[in-house]
Amino acid sequence: MKYKVFIGIDVSKLTIDVHLHGIGASKTFSNEEKGFALFLSWVKKHSKQSEWRR
Repeated sequence: MKYKVFIGIDVSKLTIDVHLHGIGASKTFSNEEKGFALFLSWVKKHSKQSEWRR
């Protein structure tokens, strides 16, 4: 199985930095419960807009 999109996540004390390589989307979220929920929602939104797998 070949994937077209990869996700990179950098977690620090204050933020969660995310990059979706393959579609060029990046975003920073706060490293707290609300930020994590927003992060999951953002990834789900982009996974529906993009073809993740071949």
